[in-house]
Amino acid sequence: MKTKILKGNELQEKVLSKVSQEIMTLFDEYNQKPGIAFIGFLGVPLGKYNIPLHVNMAKRLGFNVLSEIKPEQVTEVELFKLIDKLNKDSDIHAIVLLQPIPAHLNSVRITNRIDPDKEVEGFHPQ
Repeated sequence: MKTKILKGNELQEKVLSKVSQEIMTLFDEYNQKPGIAFIGFLGVPLGKYNIPLHVNMAKRLGFNVLSEIKPEQVTEVELFKLIDKLNKDSDIHAIVLLQPIPAHLNSVRITNRIDPDKEVEGFHPQ
């Protein structure tokens, strides 16, 4: 078996270019850009890097971006209210729960609250 060396940056640019083109096609067809919501948390490890990285990339690709940054002390009830609101929002087509989440929260319960049609990371059991 031959070893093939992939040039990560080149491959990344090809994939991102393709995604950006597909978003433009969706806009041309539906006159609406896909909406993506990121739920992140202040005070968690890598949060100050992880959140802007995802948000900026989604904007660069052409998504309509909503960023909901919650304090580390957010309650499950508050998070459920936010997720329920995003699930009902017809302008939001994808919801990303940025990891890690605060230790007092249960990531499985929170992920399961996201509409399976909007949960794009593949963690929802459906």
